[in-house]
Amino acid sequence: MNFKNLLAILLCSITICAALSFDISASENSNAADKNTATSESELKTEKPDSGHVIHILNSITDISEQRDSVSAPILCFDVSEDGRIACGFTSGGKNSILVFDNELEFLYGYEIRYGSVFYVRWKENSELLQIYFPEAEIIISLSPTLDTTESAKVVREPENPDAIDRLFRLTEVTRGDSIYCLSAPIDKDGIRMYEKLTVTKLGEDEKIIFDASAIGRISDTVTLICIGIFSVFCLYFLATEAFYLISKKRKDMNTNEAEL
Repeated sequence: MNFKNLLAILLCSITICAALSFDISASENSNAADKNTATSESELKTEKPDSGHVIHILNSITDISEQRDSVSAPILCFDVSEDGRIACGFTSGGKNSILVFDNELEFLYGYEIRYGSVFYVRWKENSELLQIYFPEAEIIISLSPTLDTTESAKVVREPENPDAIDRLFRLTEVTRGDSIYCLSAPIDKDGIRMYEKLTVTKLGEDEKIIFDASAIGRISDTVTLICIGIFSVFCLYFLATEAFYLISKKRKDMNTNEAEL
């Protein structure tokens, strides 16, 4: 490996480190999310969906009996039931999942979804059913914890109330009793709005972070930076070794030439 190649590798490593550091800093300075509050189910007009389409969606949903992975992906959507159960939707690397926790953040159950690119969740009013809205199909599927009870409906968007579905499902803030749950630190990936944090603020108490994907992301980025730093030191060592070799060789050649003269 010659001197120029080693220098090029070192410069590339330094550039990558600088870019990652800038990205982490930008992530930490994300602005708070815009608030979006719910409407009533009665405002939403629906009709019977195509049964074949519903079956196709149901076949793509499987039960997660255990929380197999730690929560590290940004939050796509969430809702909180009247009794404090928290349903969060995540999407990362083409994998969609919903995890449900109790009010003590103990994992209860979840679903893995292999349909569509995005979805949104909402607890059905006066029911234990969790509703999942699939925008690509304009279909709502309501599921029980064990998938043994299901309901379905197709959304009809009315000109006089076109945003009713968004106000129902695309929530960024939910109030339950004296607790306010809020998504914050929005990020956009491939045109999809997601959030790095879910917080809760109870009356008379400070804000508490429930989920923080950015913290896990920072750990991952830190590990990456350490690896790049080690690689840069490795390249610098070889660069110095190569330079020392070239200088020594040049001096030796000069001494040989002087001896011949």
